Amino acid sequence: MLFREESSFFSTMIGVIRVVSAPFFSSGQQVEGETAALAAVEAKRKHIGAMGKAISAMRAETNHGVVGMDADRDFHAAIVESTGNTVLIETVQRFWDSRLSPLYTRLGDHFETVESWRRAIAEHEEVYAAIKAHDPNAARSAMHNHLDKSHSRFSASWRRAKAS
Repeated sequence: MLFREESSFFSTMIGVIRVVSAPFFSSGQQVEGETAALAAVEAKRKHIGAMGKAISAMRAETNHGVVGMDADRDFHAAIVESTGNTVLIETVQRFWDSRLSPLYTRLGDHFETVESWRRAIAEHEEVYAAIKAHDPNAARSAMHNHLDKSHSRFSASWRRAKAS
């Protein structure tokens, strides 16, 4: 009986997470895709340097078996800060603040792995390369790709948890 109750609880939680996370991912993709495109036009050397530093920090943390959430946030912050647009900066910060809620943090601790972060780092490198090349279309596309894959990884985690 306890297993059935736990299974029901996890199924309910997975449903709640899907509803709560859907706006984060869809809104984030729209806003951050356009932010990346704008960054490709507006980014200065210091912003591009901050993006590269954040990717290096993510890589170093992952090589030590740590998921680099702070460095990930730093990467996205460097992108949006390069736009100089206060409304975009505050919007993206709020996306990140909601992602760092206790629920998301607990889920991330459970579902995010070093291997999934290695894939995410490669996606960040694609965004970074497009911004560094000052190619707004490629930057937008790379950010959309990254956020699509991020959502797919997160959704796959729910499906695995539900099947367990």
